[in-house]
Amino acid sequence: MTAGSPITEEILQDCVQRIASGDSGGAYDLALTWIGHIPERKNWQDIYVAEALLHYAANHNVADSKDYLASTWPRLKENFRQRFGPK
Repeated sequence: MTAGSPITEEILQDCVQRIASGDSGGAYDLALTWIGHIPERKNWQDIYVAEALLHYAANHNVADSKDYLASTWPRLKENFRQRFGPK
């Protein structure tokens, strides 16, 4: 899955099933998909959902999520904050 992939019921079911079965990578994949839709939805809640999913995956040893939180997310989150304005 990549950022910007459509959020379909099939994708949501797949990610939830993976998370439920102990595959934390499902949370990371869902986070990337969610993040891809933040610019079009312009919804503050989406930022927090994506961040929670990233932290969940990172806390469950998904290395890509740890890297994303350390290198990409801070800049991207700030960009979203600037584009959306005050809450």
